[in-house]
Amino acid sequence: NAITKPDDKFWEVSDAEGLRAYAAKQWPHFPIDKLVSEAELERFAADRGGYFPRPQHPASAVWKPPPCQVAADGEAVADGVAAVLVGDALHCFPPDIGQGVNSALEDVMVLRDALRDSTHRGARPLARAALAYDVERMPDTEALVQMVRFAAPFQYSQAPWRGRL
Repeated sequence: NAITKPDDKFWEVSDAEGLRAYAAKQWPHFPIDKLVSEAELERFAADRGGYFPRPQHPASAVWKPPPCQVAADGEAVADGVAAVLVGDALHCFPPDIGQGVNSALEDVMVLRDALRDSTHRGARPLARAALAYDVERMPDTEALVQMVRFAAPFQYSQAPWRGRL
């Protein structure tokens, strides 16, 4: 992967020789010819790359088709929770920071605890567990997405920092 500004000379590279020249200027101590085959240089130079998606999350960790309501005491009024979201369905992170799997594992642990705690407390344990999971998990999910947006704005195309770096 190459993470660089849109106007960097890297994006003008179109063949192995151009990539070799770019690398020699950018990283003069890196022995590219000894470590990277000609075929791989050609493949890499021809690849126009892509971009990482913006780190994001939905408004809720559960999908609640209407009507699903919560009483003042926090109890689910209807079994309207159809699904809980975990992993990439709940939070989208670029692959190079390692937060996808880490966050997914935390999602599963929080859901496990919500399921365990809800089975001892009366009717509609699944709906109650799903809503408890949502309440517990969304603040951490929102905070983590905000940290990624703030900590690495350039490589993840985050305005307003994108043009200033």
